[in-house]
Amino acid sequence: MLLLTRRLPLPTRALTRTFSSTPSPSDALSSWAHSLTFRAPIAHTDTLTPLRALQLHHTLPTRLSSPAPALSSPFPPGHSLILFPPLAPEPALGADGTNLEYNAPAPYTRRMWAGGSFEWPKGAEIRVGRDVEESVRVEEVDVKAGMVFVKQLRELREKGSEDVAVRERRTHVFRPPPTPEELARPSKKQSLSLPTPQFTFTHTPSRALLFRFSALTFNAHRIHYDTHFSQSTEGHADCLVHGPLTALLLVELLGQQGGRVSRFEYRATSPMLVEREMRFCGAWVDAEGKGEGRRALLWAEQDGRVGMRAEGWIE
Repeated sequence: MLLLTRRLPLPTRALTRTFSSTPSPSDALSSWAHSLTFRAPIAHTDTLTPLRALQLHHTLPTRLSSPAPALSSPFPPGHSLILFPPLAPEPALGADGTNLEYNAPAPYTRRMWAGGSFEWPKGAEIRVGRDVEESVRVEEVDVKAGMVFVKQLRELREKGSEDVAVRERRTHVFRPPPTPEELARPSKKQSLSLPTPQFTFTHTPSRALLFRFSALTFNAHRIHYDTHFSQSTEGHADCLVHGPLTALLLVELLGQQGGRVSRFEYRATSPMLVEREMRFCGAWVDAEGKGEGRRALLWAEQDGRVGMRAEGWIE
């Protein structure tokens, strides 16, 4: 197993580097992992225009009956996923349509959004119509069980502010292409251990929804719109719902329960398919709100399979 981590809590603090290898991976993989984890943080600036906020508003099924975002209004939790999209020119994209900036080298060419987390510190926010600054760096590259995990840290703040408004961690996993045997193998059954849901909503994701979310995030990954590619190359029954879209809808469900969403952690567990009903569920684990606030277990399910599990906190 290869593990490369880079810890840099604050620009003024010392950098801690960790490397372990058992057994040693290829030189190309080690060199690539080293270049990512030891690269300086990258800064970007974006503008949260009212048009982009409105486009996302009209895309999310959870926002159909809520008022449109107004200029200078706070951007809701999770909606920052549409900011800072990858901007590689079309010829520079991978064969699967993905941006290659953080992609692992061959043979780890099969990419999936594995999970992540959000923190929304109290007292800071991103408002519609404002310029936003982002700092992004790779905290860790982990190679285990024939897979490569790339873990990014992204911190967002309004331009000119010293206060972080969104602290997001996201993990992508890269695997070799599936073998013919893997494509023909039926999916494993899940062993579910979940409470009875206390709040839910259902929605059937359409191809139009997937198209709009891909457009808003400038995501050309073919598994979201190319049925033949999804079936013949990736081995799925149809196009897949975006992992971050599923996560965002779970954040929306949590936010509908009242209070301020302060934290959210999630992990993708199974692909979710287009044009099949999804059920988004939540149950309180700590409804009293002691310590970090009220905590809920959240999950998204489809056809008896859980596609994402999460925990969220409300203050």
